[in-house]
Amino acid sequence: MKLINGSDRIGDESHLWKAGSKTLLAYSNSAYKHIHNSSYVIPADCSVFRASTHNDVNTFGDFIQLVALTTVAIDFHWISIVNTEDTANHILEFHIIDGAGASVKYLGAVSFTRIGAQVRSFQLYTQCPVIPAGVRVGARVKNDKVGVDWVDFTLTYHDYQ
Repeated sequence: MKLINGSDRIGDESHLWKAGSKTLLAYSNSAYKHIHNSSYVIPADCSVFRASTHNDVNTFGDFIQLVALTTVAIDFHWISIVNTEDTANHILEFHIIDGAGASVKYLGAVSFTRIGAQVRSFQLYTQCPVIPAGVRVGARVKNDKVGVDWVDFTLTYHDYQ
């Protein structure tokens, strides 16, 4: 028996939601890969991304580029906040950006607060659509204080190969 796409097996590689096969089998196979594919951390060399706030209260700083022209479709759900410069309420946003560092598409955000001496490293969960291969991903941060502050973080993601 052949299925609609000519395959003889349910759940083979042709049944991928991202491949344009908008069927229940495609959705199920993509959901399986979403849950069970290996996860990766970027940056992968134990360094961190550093985003800086603007000098003004509640104003985003400039975008920093996180992922440049990815070769595979990815998404990320965990942001590890490694350190912040000061106690403040923060919002960290993620966007697809163009080569000039301007937003093309909003991807998601997280908010967090550092209130004095505490363990500074923690993870936050966020939703993010699948990011196609060949795009740049950027982040920017703002907080509720006057003066430039910074946030160090990493991302945990998985691919859809």
